[in-house]
Amino acid sequence: MADEKPVSIIRPLSVYMDSDKIARAMSGSYKISSGRDPVITDGGYEGHTGGSLTCTAQIKSLVAVDGFGNALFDAIKNRKYVTISIPLDGGIHEFTGVLVDLGVTWDHAKGSCEGDINFSGGEPKAV
Repeated sequence: MADEKPVSIIRPLSVYMDSDKIARAMSGSYKISSGRDPVITDGGYEGHTGGSLTCTAQIKSLVAVDGFGNALFDAIKNRKYVTISIPLDGGIHEFTGVLVDLGVTWDHAKGSCEGDINFSGGEPKAV
């Protein structure tokens, strides 16, 4: 008994839009890009541009929280800018951007209905 290690419980990642929990993500990715491009001249490599930070979040196998399926539809249909919050490393990363893609897949035999969403936005901040 003394040698037993505690069992870690990994739960689906909660995703927030404009401070409301909208979904549980079973899988996905989050990427921050520096926007820095190499500067190449006739003299060779000169460095990198200053760039602008941007980020993307791809959330796959999304299970919408009851009542928020329409919020996602409205955000993409009305081309709304939204604030996305993702819990990460014991904190929260937040960025403002747009919902680029929204898709839904279902499987009657498995009794499942899940979505995939892609967000793209500006510089993230840790809150």
